[in-house]
Amino acid sequence: MQDQFVGSSLANVIFAVGIGIVIYIQKRCGRSRCGVHSSWFDCESSLTELKDEVKAQNTKHLENFQELLDVLKMKESESRISVAKID
Repeated sequence: MQDQFVGSSLANVIFAVGIGIVIYIQKRCGRSRCGVHSSWFDCESSLTELKDEVKAQNTKHLENFQELLDVLKMKESESRISVAKID
């Protein structure tokens, strides 16, 4: 019985340490700066800046898509009205 408790406790500790290491690496990578420097291209950015930029672009694309859907719905309703007038 004592051996099972020790084995279970050891497994829990190893799991907690593993999760701690993963969280540390994620935070560390989020703050690191990445850069590409070549003769024709020069770029430097951090992961958090890139995430913010991607979120902004996704929001813009979603807004554009919603506008397109609204226009299509309006065109569809206009065509239904014109068909109803013909009947």
